[in-house]
Amino acid sequence: MSCSQFYRQRLPVRTESGSVPPLLPKRLSALFNFLVTTQTQQGFSCLTKSTGEKRGGLGESLHKKGKEPMRIMIRIIAGFLFAARCWVTLSAASPSFASSTSGDCTTQGPRDTGGTVVLLNGTMNRNLWTLERASSLASPRRAQRLALRQGSAAFAPHGMQVHGMGGNGFVSSANALLAATTPRFPTSSAASRTSIPSPGGKRAPKYKIVDVAADFISYYVKCNRLAEAQRKAQWDRLLEKKHPDFFQEVIYRKKRGTDREEFKESCMQTFWTDVAPKMSTVRKLHLTAADTIREVVNSFQKKFPDFRPSTDFYLTISFSFHGKVVDVKGKDVFAIGLENFEPGQPHFRITIAHELFHLYHFQFFNASGGLYRTLWAEGLASYASAVVVPGYRFSQYLGFPGEKMNRCQELMPTLAKELLREMGESDKRIKRIYFGAEPNDTQIPPEAGYYVGFVIIESLAKRTSLADLARMKSNDVFATLRRELTRLSENR
Repeated sequence: MSCSQFYRQRLPVRTESGSVPPLLPKRLSALFNFLVTTQTQQGFSCLTKSTGEKRGGLGESLHKKGKEPMRIMIRIIAGFLFAARCWVTLSAASPSFASSTSGDCTTQGPRDTGGTVVLLNGTMNRNLWTLERASSLASPRRAQRLALRQGSAAFAPHGMQVHGMGGNGFVSSANALLAATTPRFPTSSAASRTSIPSPGGKRAPKYKIVDVAADFISYYVKCNRLAEAQRKAQWDRLLEKKHPDFFQEVIYRKKRGTDREEFKESCMQTFWTDVAPKMSTVRKLHLTAADTIREVVNSFQKKFPDFRPSTDFYLTISFSFHGKVVDVKGKDVFAIGLENFEPGQPHFRITIAHELFHLYHFQFFNASGGLYRTLWAEGLASYASAVVVPGYRFSQYLGFPGEKMNRCQELMPTLAKELLREMGESDKRIKRIYFGAEPNDTQIPPEAGYYVGFVIIESLAKRTSLADLARMKSNDVFATLRRELTRLSENR
């Protein structure tokens, strides 16, 4: 059986229509058969099942007649033709790794119906190392160069056996090319060309995690023993100049002129007086922060499959907030201050889940405006964090100590009555009383609005899903909150 016949018999490559495309033009196939058959007779069995002994052929007769250049040229042409056939074949089909035994060693991979590991020269360890290196390189061109240079181990697709030969012949090179271009794991040809679609059928938007906290840690290490004037100079060089927009919009809270410079001085002083003493805790949390974000995002998408995370995360030192979504040059970013969390505590995960729900909710609802909008948005996000990161106490989802929880519960009728009266107000001072973390000049505990919102959503979620609540129109939201606040004010 000729080489071409054997190859086509053992390795059918079908198109989507079911036909078998010709791998090479007929004239090239005929030339390929002639050259490889004569070279097989000369001493290496390429693509045949038995090795046999060396027999005389065209190459040997040319050698005897002193036509060494002609013999070399024939070998080169045959090698190029074989490599071309392998390249076309592998472009049309995606043969996968298989298992094989060669000599006294066994090499295994994901099992398939075809594929044979062969050792063309060298020891077992070197061959396997070359194969592992070549198949793991990200660049196919680099993988080919490595495999061709080593010329040792290779994969023959779909049961085609290639037997041993020494040194530098084209069989080593061509089969090394097979190894370098064969996918490392079994994949379909379509899957190897396209990315996995999102649940909605569209390509899922991607987010990135920007590690500003690493720059703060580097700043601390380099400036810990410097004088104050030197610390100020390094602040600009190591921090602000690397992330100018982020510092302006998030760290400096969009302040301008003199206010900005005064706030910048305050941030630098706060860093060395409050953040630096707990830098070891920040560094410990920083080691796992990015992985934790990815885990919570994955958990969130399981609860809300239509969520498409496209907002970038910024790990930072915040000097105030725990986590919040901020507009930076027309793009929302999620900034989270690592100095406000303890390693191993659930608050970090809960805060991420809370802010993720804001990103999800704000696709359907505008939280700007009346007080009722803030109450609705924060209540939903607080309750959603308990759904995404379950298993903790009510107080842990709000970040309240026990005494503050008890105080809010005692004042619930009064809080509900006041919110019912002011729910249509857009006054920022009133919003800060209910949702600000700072003390106020009233009897209302700071952030008490989160407590009231959580209780309301917990009641509504018993009969309506969070996804449906998130999509509720503003008029329905206003009516629902008025009904629930009336119930709570009457202690029902």
